[in-house]
Amino acid sequence: DCGSRIRPEESCGLQPLSHEYLAAMSQMVFKTCETGDMKGQWIVPCLSCFDNRTCDWREITWQPHGCRYSVLAKPELQRCVEGRRILFIGDSTNRGMMYYLIERVNKTLQEWQKTHDVKCYHNINEGKTFISYSYYPQFWMKANQRPTFEKALEQLLQRSRPLENTDQTVLIVGGVQWLNSNHLQIIQKVLNRENLSNILVIIKSIGMGFHLPVDGIHSLSQAEVQNLWNENLMILDTAKNFGYEVVDTFVITMGRYKEFLQGKCGCHFHE
Repeated sequence: DCGSRIRPEESCGLQPLSHEYLAAMSQMVFKTCETGDMKGQWIVPCLSCFDNRTCDWREITWQPHGCRYSVLAKPELQRCVEGRRILFIGDSTNRGMMYYLIERVNKTLQEWQKTHDVKCYHNINEGKTFISYSYYPQFWMKANQRPTFEKALEQLLQRSRPLENTDQTVLIVGGVQWLNSNHLQIIQKVLNRENLSNILVIIKSIGMGFHLPVDGIHSLSQAEVQNLWNENLMILDTAKNFGYEVVDTFVITMGRYKEFLQGKCGCHFHE
């Protein structure tokens, strides 16, 4: 988006795809993406790349370069999470991902709350899957009174036991802006201490949520957003060095940051 030039050396705005590229895409058998931080681009059908009002924004799709992310059918997803204990820790973006997973697995969402505490769900996948969630950081409290990330993670682990030290235990960590590489050091330390060093850890990187200059919302300058880009790269590198899986939401959301709005629902901020 040309309104937020994070990397000025790259082109911005709508760019036409060549007919050759589109023809090649239709014929290509895409392999499955091996990591969750593959570079890519948004593709949207437009009558003219000079007038974004001619684009069908409902049909926009994120296309990684040279590969595809598989979308599991419900029966596959239900089998995938069967017998697993899935722990989320993070802010409302992580909470939204958790509710999306619950809805896909259970075929419906029986409850959704803007919970800012620890929440455990035993009724997932006909009782075959356990999901828990811990909200972090508790930004409304005074800085010196907030639970540390280490404490919040320890509490989530305790509330979610019994936990196997295998990939049957899944820890998903992420947020819009608070996450940095130091948090990954803490995760590593806590998991080693709790004899959980072999669980599956997935790091959802930072995103482009709070960057519109809107009254009542903390926004960042262009230079600060560019610093955030560099911080995000450090998070991804550190996570991979620890053997964690990554999902890079920064590269996906930086082109669509204008769609993050204040909202009242349990999965707020996204238009």
